[in-house]
Amino acid sequence: MLDSVLEAKGISDDSRVVLYWAREYFSPTSRTLFTLEYAGLAGRVSILDGGLELWTKEGRPVSTMVPTPTPGRFTVRPNPAVVADADYVKAHLEDRRVRIVDARDTAFYNGSRASQGGTGRIPGAASLPFATMVDSAGKIRSTARLMQQFADAGVADGQTVVTYCHIGQQASLVWFAARLLGFDAKMYDGSFQDWVKRGDLPIQGPAAAKPE
Repeated sequence: MLDSVLEAKGISDDSRVVLYWAREYFSPTSRTLFTLEYAGLAGRVSILDGGLELWTKEGRPVSTMVPTPTPGRFTVRPNPAVVADADYVKAHLEDRRVRIVDARDTAFYNGSRASQGGTGRIPGAASLPFATMVDSAGKIRSTARLMQQFADAGVADGQTVVTYCHIGQQASLVWFAARLLGFDAKMYDGSFQDWVKRGDLPIQGPAAAKPE
């Protein structure tokens, strides 16, 4: 299915893909990058920093024409190294070589708001809200700023970073930032929704709140 979707957009095994966001749709764009890298395009997918807004603000050309791409030939070659599942996360909760990072807004992290059927967070997870990965101009923050943010969250050099959020979208932006900084990074694709649904996994934080 994925191969036919990508082929219809003109993507082939040797394609170079550049993504951009608009209207501050940061995490859908990074999620697309994650999916393409998982599918086999690792190293050949980039994000246009600043997205469409900065592009137009700088007076660069835009078009209203919708091109008809020449169909590509794409072979899905899954890259499991970028994905973590619940078993992996559970097995590494107390592993100092691995840092679990919660990409949700702080209110979900500290349990004052609930979503996806549960309240709280994965035990020991650090808080790095996805929206803090970009600045007010819609650009990815500088390497120095991101490194400080990760350090402030307790992420140390040499650790494997595992990001999660509600359903595996917002976490992709923090995963992308971790990759930019040179960390070995994985994303827990099922995220908190999957963690809560299993019923037998530990949750840290307030136990009672009404899901939204």
